[in-house]
Amino acid sequence: MKTGPKEAKPNQLKGETGGQYYDIWANYYVKFLDIYKAQNITIWGLTTQNEPTYGRDFIPNDLFFDPEMQRVFVRKNLGPLLQKSGYTPDKLKLMIFDDNVFHNTSDHHTLQQFADTILGDKEAEQYVSGIAYHWYESSRTSEYPDTVLDEVHTKHPNHFLLMTEACHLEGLGNGRWDFGEHYAHDIIRDLNHWTTGWVDWNMALGLNGCPRCGPNQFGTPIVVDIEKGEAYKQPTFYTIGHFSKFLSPDSVRIGHQLEKALNNVFVLTMKRTDNAIVVVVLNQNESEVNLQINESNTHLTHTIPARSIQTYIWQ
Repeated sequence: MKTGPKEAKPNQLKGETGGQYYDIWANYYVKFLDIYKAQNITIWGLTTQNEPTYGRDFIPNDLFFDPEMQRVFVRKNLGPLLQKSGYTPDKLKLMIFDDNVFHNTSDHHTLQQFADTILGDKEAEQYVSGIAYHWYESSRTSEYPDTVLDEVHTKHPNHFLLMTEACHLEGLGNGRWDFGEHYAHDIIRDLNHWTTGWVDWNMALGLNGCPRCGPNQFGTPIVVDIEKGEAYKQPTFYTIGHFSKFLSPDSVRIGHQLEKALNNVFVLTMKRTDNAIVVVVLNQNESEVNLQINESNTHLTHTIPARSIQTYIWQ
């Protein structure tokens, strides 16, 4: 169904965009959903394609889409078939893009280009609920992709943003505290800029880094020693807990103001439906930081140790 490298073009579906192979591919998605549904497993969300820009490099497992191709696929093939099959937006959330927020736009199409092209088409837009993206190209920078996420939300406020894939690419990271800090920094930043959720890629891996494709090991919150029947929780596991344990899915971000800007200190403020206020603070400095929180009648003073993350909750 794919062109492959022999045809000197990106690894994409054969034939005309929106043609018979695009119909077959859309039908495959629906069959996948149907089979899970038959087992009483409900799938809430689906992305149009994982990392669609990588297929241009002839990587066998990848499938190339540019913004225009994905627009046609959603408008002509996938969207109408999902609708016809009962997977309407109130039952299944279709998300576009699902790729990295690239710095270099010379050889990649950007999140903005995908969002503007697809959501700018009213016929395609009616089938789309959200915009998915990955962290790899932008997670270590101080500001990017803040401005990108803000811009996309401003232009497309009715479509949620979801960070759908993150992990470290430098091995399992057994005991690596900086991996946990890295997660915290990115989660805080993304949730502060209109992102509604944050998804880890590999929740658990074996000591050899499996299962995965390829020879390289990637990071994981839980390393499992299958032979011993033991699991080792990593710093990234506890970092995720600072958010997943205390922020219910229906929590909303609320504003906060830092009276004194501190380098390498990052703050997230959220409100739950039980009216509890949750504040998550990351201190990446090599020295402790004195924190004072003022909120109406609440005044809290606490010292955050060096290189630590803490969560505060009050009614």
